[in-house]
Amino acid sequence: MATTTLPLRPAPTDDDIAGLEEIEQRVLWLAVRIVDHANRERPSADPLKVGGHQASSASMVSLMTALYAWDLEREDRVSVKPHASPVLHALEYLLGRLDRRYLSTLRDFGGLQAYPSRTKDPFPVDYSTGSVGLGAAAPLFGALTARYVEAHFDRPAGGRFISLLGDAELDEGNVWEAILDPATRERADRPTVIFAYTVKGYRLPIAGQPLNHSAHLTGEQIDEVRRALRADAGDEWAALDPGSPGGRLCAAARERLGDGRRASGRSPVAVAPSSPSPPRARSTQEAFGRVLVELAREQGVGERVVTAAPDVSVSTNLGGWINRVGVFGVDAEPAFGAPE
Repeated sequence: MATTTLPLRPAPTDDDIAGLEEIEQRVLWLAVRIVDHANRERPSADPLKVGGHQASSASMVSLMTALYAWDLEREDRVSVKPHASPVLHALEYLLGRLDRRYLSTLRDFGGLQAYPSRTKDPFPVDYSTGSVGLGAAAPLFGALTARYVEAHFDRPAGGRFISLLGDAELDEGNVWEAILDPATRERADRPTVIFAYTVKGYRLPIAGQPLNHSAHLTGEQIDEVRRALRADAGDEWAALDPGSPGGRLCAAARERLGDGRRASGRSPVAVAPSSPSPPRARSTQEAFGRVLVELAREQGVGERVVTAAPDVSVSTNLGGWINRVGVFGVDAEPAFGAPE
């Protein structure tokens, strides 16, 4: 089995730290201003607020700056917590992967999405995370899929699967199921969890306030933040000077990460047409089970359809399919009842 190990990034120098701080400061300003502009300045046909989470975004600025501008590699995939989407937008802009004109379009038709979206955002997104709880589970199942592909098709997985979660997402039961299943296995590459104690509303006038979750800064507070973060009032959406430490780090990150688009390695697989005779009336569960059994017989298809969790196989009519294709696990399972 082929494996891929990514090289460790060197520790940042003092100049690198200065560059990261410069990026962090600009990302914070852009993320806050993206939400502010959408709510206070963009023309609207009604008095309802557009929304957006300035405090939740601010709490993620340091982590995401370090990840995207220093640590992330081209093969990595990242899910970003829903309320930090303005931070993702700001970073994509500074990396040159998002056009400046989109910064004033948060939650506008055809503009930047409220939450990271693979299908609607105007730049490549690894995971749609608007449905709370998917941000943890999807990358873990992605990693499991990568292991299956590596084990069966001799294609190295490469890259890491990274989840950036807020504390509220940990209330979702599927998050703990997704984390605990691979964590219980004795493997060197089982999930790594980092707890970061952040300040909600970091460096904003509303930092640490109990009710700041959906709070928006006033015009006076925006002016205060603009001065503190040294944003140019005449060019609020400016990127970094390419010759500055932060500008050079952004250019290096763009070179390292590419444009974010991922080439598909898939090739078309021919599948025989289904039976032309209409089936008798049956439940959707029975029909689903029969479809999977038929797919399992198709050369080039059957080995690509697999389950890793057969616990409801009988009640969902999947027993026949599972008996045919088996169950995938990253470790060998003991053969219970086998002769010793």
